[in-house]
Amino acid sequence: MVLLAAANPSIAERLLRGDPLDMAIDHPQYTVPLDARDRATLTDICARAHTINEFLINLAAAADDIA
Repeated sequence: MVLLAAANPSIAERLLRGDPLDMAIDHPQYTVPLDARDRATLTDICARAHTINEFLINLAAAADDIA
């Protein structure tokens, strides 16, 4: 999801606006299964971020912590 959001800012914008993940990534070839922890992390990031840049920075940091 990090790579998709970074490559396509409209995905990041839609997620930041609160669109559900399956609607934000509106492409049949890209499925991103998230477990409950991942969804909670995404919700937290959306609540803290005010700009697309902040969203992407927080998303990358969260992915880095998991890896």
